[in-house]
Amino acid sequence: MNKYYTIFEILDFISEPNKSIFLKIITENKDIFFSAKGSNTKHQAWEGGYIDHITECCNIAINMYNTLDTLRSLPFSIEDCIIVLFLHDIEKPWLYNGKISIKKRDYRYVFRESLFTKYKISLTEDHFTAIRYIEGEGKDYSSTKRILNPLGAFCHSCDIISARIWYDKPEVDQKNSW
Repeated sequence: MNKYYTIFEILDFISEPNKSIFLKIITENKDIFFSAKGSNTKHQAWEGGYIDHITECCNIAINMYNTLDTLRSLPFSIEDCIIVLFLHDIEKPWLYNGKISIKKRDYRYVFRESLFTKYKISLTEDHFTAIRYIEGEGKDYSSTKRILNPLGAFCHSCDIISARIWYDKPEVDQKNSW
């Protein structure tokens, strides 16, 4: 049977300095991180749903990564996946707790990236691309150019599984893991 990791155990998959930075982000913002909903209505839309969604996305990645990498080598690491999935909705605790009131997606991206700068998170171009397009290519779609990179596609699949298949409450309560 596969293990279901808590958000804190998931941080062990990340190297320094990001591991300490991510722990600092959680610690400094624990009230909003563990109370924010995952969305308004469609997935993990309960108090604490945000951390449940992030934790679940990472657990899905951990379990899928080894299977896919065994079948055909993946061009990214599990650490890359955890970094992207940890950060892909990082603005939501501020948004769903009323700390910011950004409705337009592009402005949410600006706020998200300001957190990357504020906390001095170390990201590669592949990380930025994966985070930017984890929800799809949208208006940037091209029939002639690949926009979403393999890391982003993998993380997108983890996000979709959590948000559209396992959108309801998981058995593991992340608030009690603090």
